[in-house]
Amino acid sequence: MNKYENLTAFLRNVTDSVTLSFREVAEIIHDELPQSAVTHRAWWSNSTQNSYSKNWLSAGCLVDSWDVQAGTVTFLRNEEVAQNIMADMGSGTRTGRRTTHAFSLITEQEIIEQADAVAADSTYGAESQLIHEALTMFPRNDDLAVIAMKIGLIDITNSTHISQYKSQISVNTLASFILNCDFDRRVAEGDPTLVEDIARNTGAINLFSFASKYCTYHNVDVYGRDDYSILDGRVKEGLPKFKEDLTQTQIETWRKTFNYSAFNECVGEILDTNNIHIPFRRRKFDYYIWNTNKGTDD
Repeated sequence: MNKYENLTAFLRNVTDSVTLSFREVAEIIHDELPQSAVTHRAWWSNSTQNSYSKNWLSAGCLVDSWDVQAGTVTFLRNEEVAQNIMADMGSGTRTGRRTTHAFSLITEQEIIEQADAVAADSTYGAESQLIHEALTMFPRNDDLAVIAMKIGLIDITNSTHISQYKSQISVNTLASFILNCDFDRRVAEGDPTLVEDIARNTGAINLFSFASKYCTYHNVDVYGRDDYSILDGRVKEGLPKFKEDLTQTQIETWRKTFNYSAFNECVGEILDTNNIHIPFRRRKFDYYIWNTNKGTDD
């Protein structure tokens, strides 16, 4: 018997909702929960992409909330939605029926906690602060040498791999394009096509990831805005967990076709759906995705 079937059996007796501590769940399954269940909200998602969700969906329940500070998870009986999601799991295909989550997959508290963890990290938090100080000291993009130095800093700290493709992309070409594309005005206005232009017009390499990061840092650190979201390997891996009909293939298509606008709108939709309205919500969600998907290549 699968140890999680003990949880299924327990939840079949829930008539409305029940809140369990992680310790109580461990006692029900007669084993310790994996660390990811304690630290990552995605482990408890009611998603067809989550291999564990069938253990509560088959009992007619959904995970309604998850609180890492309290160490609790709340299950809510909703047999109709649970059965619809299970049907999609069984078919292996999208049925066209709306099976999106009936609750927030992520909370403002969870995003803030992960963003704070990154900020406190001795390596990555320190590097983010270094970028902030550099952009504060050299905010504009009207000097070729300054732009080149900022490209190097963001490339090294964010693993955008520009230096690995010296035979195909020139830093001078990239810096010259940024110098002449009206960058400062466009980034201050949050123009999404700026990312697309930098990504596609600077050589043989698709610089989608670098362009999203270069624009994001300037938009946030120089202008105090929050118009851009970063796209890299960790985002491609982690973002589909928060939108039922989103796939890595779709994200890769956006990257290959330089459709940053569609990607950025998708992130905004996820944040709106989950009622995330904290200051710098996009930037903090970037940190959340990054910190909960460590190990995924850029």
